[in-house]
Amino acid sequence: TSRARRSWLHGHRLIMLGINTPKPLAFIEKRVGPILWQSYILTEYARGCNLEAYLQKENVSEEQRKKCKQNIAELMAKMHNNSITHGDFKRTNFIISGNEIYVTDLDAMKVHKLKFLFQHRMRKDIRRLERMFLPKGR
Repeated sequence: TSRARRSWLHGHRLIMLGINTPKPLAFIEKRVGPILWQSYILTEYARGCNLEAYLQKENVSEEQRKKCKQNIAELMAKMHNNSITHGDFKRTNFIISGNEIYVTDLDAMKVHKLKFLFQHRMRKDIRRLERMFLPKGR
């Protein structure tokens, strides 16, 4: 399937699980004969800034940073409790909007059936989460 189709399906899955993500509205696949040439996804606009920009703001307190990390960890736990890994956790794939956090870039997401593969990819998600909150350059 195309990256757009995967993002569309995963977006609806996350919404059904109560995980914030911009609502997928449509996807388009362009084919040349049987070959997938291009694909696009259209989602609702998520107002806010990405985690990268949020953490660089000078007026964000240490308490707010801890709360943000806790909220992302809870979001990740909800995904992991449903055998889902994101596969591309990084600062630019989270949008902070008030007290809400939205996860984006869903095309690498996986719903796992094999426990050992899920556990391996879950550990990778957790390591990336920890690195996201280290000071830039570390």
